[in-house]
Amino acid sequence: MAGDPYIAPAPVMEAESPFSWGFTAHYSSMYEFRGADFGDDLLDFDLSGTYAFNDTFSLTAGAWYASLYDADYTELDLYAGLEVALGMFTLGLGYTWYEFPRGGEDINEPYASIGFTIFDGLDITLFGAYDDVAEGTYLELSGAYSYGINDRISLEFEAGASYGFDYYFDGDEFNHAFGVFGIAIALNDYATLTPYVKGTLGGDDAGLGDHVLGGVSLGFAF
Repeated sequence: MAGDPYIAPAPVMEAESPFSWGFTAHYSSMYEFRGADFGDDLLDFDLSGTYAFNDTFSLTAGAWYASLYDADYTELDLYAGLEVALGMFTLGLGYTWYEFPRGGEDINEPYASIGFTIFDGLDITLFGAYDDVAEGTYLELSGAYSYGINDRISLEFEAGASYGFDYYFDGDEFNHAFGVFGIAIALNDYATLTPYVKGTLGGDDAGLGDHVLGGVSLGFAF
C-alpha cells in the first residue's frame, strides 16, 4: 500500500465468517513514502476486504486514496494479494496499481513478502517490489513489536531499513531506514485509535533526506 501510513492494529476478534473487512482514516504531517517526502499534511483512506479460504490461504484486496491538504495532489492505489500461512511463516504475493488523477505516470508494482514470528509480539518481514516506471526493485527488512499494557492499550514499535536496485537512482544503494512508535488504543471491539511518531534516515546516494513526522489513524475492523 502506498504512503506507508501507520495503520492501527485491529482488535482481536473471533472469526465468525471467512470474509472480513477494514476501513482506516489517517492523517500525517508529511506524506513520506519509502523515505521520500511528497508534501505536507497527508489525509488518506483505506478500504480493504479479506477472504480466508481456510487456515492456510487468504486473499486481500483494497483501495487507498490520498490527498495533500494544501497541494494539487491526489493518488489512488488499488491492490490485491494472496497470503499463505505456513506455521510461523507467512508468504505473500501481490500487485499494486498506483494512479495519479492530477498528473503523473501510472505505476504497476508486483510484490512478494515473507514474514515470520520470532516470539509472541515480534514479527519480522522481508518485502520486495518491482516498479515498472523506475524499472528498479525496492527491498525492505522490518521488524514490528507490540507490547500490551492492558486489554485496551498497547505500545507499537516498528523499525526497518531498505535497499534499492536502480530504484529511482542509478546503481544499487542503501535507500533509507526508519523507526516508528505508536500507542494503539482500542475504543471498542471494532475501532482502534493510534497516534504515532516516525523518523527516517535517507541514503545520501539515493538523494533522500532525514525526516521526522507524526500522525494519527482511526481503524475499524469487522
